[in-house]
Amino acid sequence: MLKVSLVRRALTTSTVLRAGGDHFYRSSNGASCHEVPNKSKPGLVRPTTSADARKILLYPSVTTVLGIVYKEALERWKQLMVLEAVEMVQEDQAKVASLARTVEDAIKAMRLDKRAVNALFMRRTSEAAWLGSDVHAHIEAHLLQRMQQQPSRNTLEDTPICVLYRAPTEAIVERYKVWPAKYVAIRDAIDAWIDRNVASIDEVEPSFACNYGFGGKIDLVVTLKDGSRAICDFKTQSKRDGFRPGESWAPQLAAYGVAVGLPKARLINFVIDSASFKETETIDWSMRAAATVLKAPSKPKAVAAAAPAPAPAAPTAPAAPTAAPTAAPTATTDDEPEDEEEDPATAPIGNGNGNGSGDDELAIQTPHESKYNGSHWEHFRLTYLLWCSPLGRGYNPQLSVPQCIPIPEWSAALQSPIYFQKPTVPKQE
Repeated sequence: MLKVSLVRRALTTSTVLRAGGDHFYRSSNGASCHEVPNKSKPGLVRPTTSADARKILLYPSVTTVLGIVYKEALERWKQLMVLEAVEMVQEDQAKVASLARTVEDAIKAMRLDKRAVNALFMRRTSEAAWLGSDVHAHIEAHLLQRMQQQPSRNTLEDTPICVLYRAPTEAIVERYKVWPAKYVAIRDAIDAWIDRNVASIDEVEPSFACNYGFGGKIDLVVTLKDGSRAICDFKTQSKRDGFRPGESWAPQLAAYGVAVGLPKARLINFVIDSASFKETETIDWSMRAAATVLKAPSKPKAVAAAAPAPAPAAPTAPAAPTAAPTAAPTATTDDEPEDEEEDPATAPIGNGNGNGSGDDELAIQTPHESKYNGSHWEHFRLTYLLWCSPLGRGYNPQLSVPQCIPIPEWSAALQSPIYFQKPTVPKQE
């Protein structure tokens, strides 16, 4: 039957990638530890849990910490996936019902198969996760090749509170060096952005363990042409209704910056349209507060009161020289909204057409110091405290990992001497 084949096909592909799951990093060297041996099934592995992390001294990843907070956009996407799965199952069941010999068989065939819906939902979410991982792998391989061709770079160094780990790169470069035709536009857009804005590619996909109690893996660290540093993260998102920045994107980058000693670095997301793989957009979070995730609509100008008519001059008084009268303010109505100024945070680094062209270099002519990274860090810090509490995962690394210290507020984090090192910009030939 069609329904049976549908369920069987969905079940065989729903376990390609595990949906969700917490990620952890080793506090000793910053290496990832997302899976541990399965004692009940020798030879197999299972996802790492908070209980495992407590035993083997692991730090939760930045994305795992931020994942504890409800994400409206993500939940809407999941609901859409469920509705599409229901629609597909119902279409299949309608075909089965049309072949039924009796009314009873037709009614039975039309009952919604929840098992089939769940299997299709898992399949769709797994496919989306695989697609994002595949795009990231090709980008990583390409950036590693570009970094290796540079004469010099500003590498990150271990600090008293952070240890870095760099996994071997030969295998991933060899495996993903050939780009599929549908990804070529992404590669060209990234290359164009780097050529216009970047002085050197400093790090590609380093992982870390920070003794503030968390770890992670950074997609890209660069030195911009104005001498400032930037921490970049690549995101894949369907541009059906326009790109919608995630609430956790900026706090994620801010946590990376504090961990590796670059708290005032520019925080940049490179968003890729997962539907067409042709449109991209860059978002610089360092120029706005965490509360303004999406640009609010502008308010129309207030209606100005009409200026009172001047009193007539006395007929017998001689005319005296007077200054030119001041023009009354022009009244406006709600039908004439105020011209909106471009928000530097939502505007991409460039002309905003998404293809990496335009006057990108104009955005970074002068040295930049982040204005709002502190608010993004506080967002992460408070979420981290929630994650460690009994209301969250209930695992506090400070109670298990000897070298773990309390996570500081923004002002205290900036007092560390490691944050006063200035990078050197490679000379341009």
